[in-house]
Amino acid sequence: MIRRNSLASCSEARGFTLVELQVALLLMTLIAVLLAGALRATVNAWDRSTEHQDVAEHNFMVDQFLRRILSSMRFTHFQYVTKGRRVSFMGTGQAIYFVAPYPAFVNDGGLYWWTLRNRVGTDSAREGLVLEYLPYDSDQVVDYDPVAGLIIEDATPETLMVDESLRLLNVEYYAEENDQDIGGWRKDWEPGNWPPRVMRLLLAETDSRGEEINQSELAVSPRFYFQQLRFEGVQ
Repeated sequence: MIRRNSLASCSEARGFTLVELQVALLLMTLIAVLLAGALRATVNAWDRSTEHQDVAEHNFMVDQFLRRILSSMRFTHFQYVTKGRRVSFMGTGQAIYFVAPYPAFVNDGGLYWWTLRNRVGTDSAREGLVLEYLPYDSDQVVDYDPVAGLIIEDATPETLMVDESLRLLNVEYYAEENDQDIGGWRKDWEPGNWPPRVMRLLLAETDSRGEEINQSELAVSPRFYFQQLRFEGVQ
C-alpha cells in the first residue's frame, strides 16, 4: 500500500515535457526581442532628443554671440578715401562692415574693423559665416567697395569662424527719418553721417551637403546708436 502511494506521487510530480520546454523558450525569446526593441527605440529617442537639444543650445549661443558683437559696434569716424570723414558703418545685403571691440573673452580694449559675411570654401579655408577683423585707426585711410569690401593699404584681415553651417541670406537696414533723409528699410548702407537704427539679418542653417534646412531672423539695435550724434554734419 505504501509503495503504490509512492509511485503515484512520483507520477504526479513529473518534469516538463520537451514540447513544454520549447514553448517556454519561444515565449522567453519573444519577450526578449520585444524588450530589446523597446530599449533600442528608447535609446534612439534619447539620442534624437539630445542631438536636438545640442543643436538648439549651439544655435542659441551663436545667436547671442552675433547679438553681442553687433550691438556693441561703435560709431566713431574714419577717413574715407574719396569723401573725407564718415561714420564707421556701411553694409550691403550680403555683408556688414563696422567698428567694435574684440569679443569679451579676449578683449584687449582696442577697436577693430569687422566684416560679417559668408565665406566660400576653398582648399585652404572652410566655408561658412565668418567675421574678419582689422585693427582700427581713425587716421587710417579706408576705401570701400560694395563688392570688394574694405580696402586698407598693407592690411590683411584675420578671420573668426562664426558657424560653418550658417549662411547670411540677406541684411536690411532701418533708417530713422531726419532732416536729410526719409526713414525706412534699406537694402544697402553707404558710408555717411549716421548709422542705421536697426539691422535685420536673415540667416539659413545648412546640412552637411550644403542644403538649406532652416531659416531664422535676427534683429539687432546698436546700443551706442546715439553716439553718432557727435558726428552729424561731418563732411
